[in-house]
Amino acid sequence: MRRFLLAAVLVSSGPFAAIAQDPVPEGPPVVSVEIQGNTRVGTDYVLSQLRTMPGKPYDPKTIDEDIRRLAGLGLFSNVEVEQRRTGEGYQVTFVLEENILVQRVDLVGMDELDEDDIRPLVKMRPGQPLVRYLLHLDRERIRQKYLEEGFLFVEVQVESKPTLSGEDITFRIEEGPEVEVEQIRFVGNDTFGDGELHDLMTTEESWLFSSPEYREDSLREDLVTLRQFYRSKGF
Repeated sequence: MRRFLLAAVLVSSGPFAAIAQDPVPEGPPVVSVEIQGNTRVGTDYVLSQLRTMPGKPYDPKTIDEDIRRLAGLGLFSNVEVEQRRTGEGYQVTFVLEENILVQRVDLVGMDELDEDDIRPLVKMRPGQPLVRYLLHLDRERIRQKYLEEGFLFVEVQVESKPTLSGEDITFRIEEGPEVEVEQIRFVGNDTFGDGELHDLMTTEESWLFSSPEYREDSLREDLVTLRQFYRSKGF
């Protein structure tokens, strides 16, 4: 009985071993790989990132991986592939759209505030891909900083100048005059007097020997303080 079972296993295992050893049929080969649209990024560098290459079987999965790999470099805003079937195989072309790189970032027009106070607010740096939306955020951060420092009439413009290798960015700042608090008035305070409420605030009025600057962040804190004061008194 044992000899019979062993012989059956050996016989039945023969065909499976032969099937496992058969080579997997390959598709048509890639006959050429071309790169288009690159001006600053070298063609040799792009080709070095690809797994699709002449002589290898054409594989859509490998092409998809190549597209993701190129997109992940951060050098291209768009990557597309064109392919043409010939009698010899596939001609594959990677069509690239390069990111515009930031070359310089300048701040112009600062008189009252130091560049050291403004420069950290700008997140767009030289060597990075130019993203217009991020420039808008940088502009708003600069503007908000000036508002907090009392420059209510500040204007910030973003200018870009194309160069041979990218674009130069300039934030042009018109600070405008600083704003002082001429008068603080309270309306509707029947229970507590103006003087008592004024003592709770850090925002101060200008007078003969003092001209404190208006600060938006201080006023916001004062509003919170006044609200908490009233709530602590049962209002």
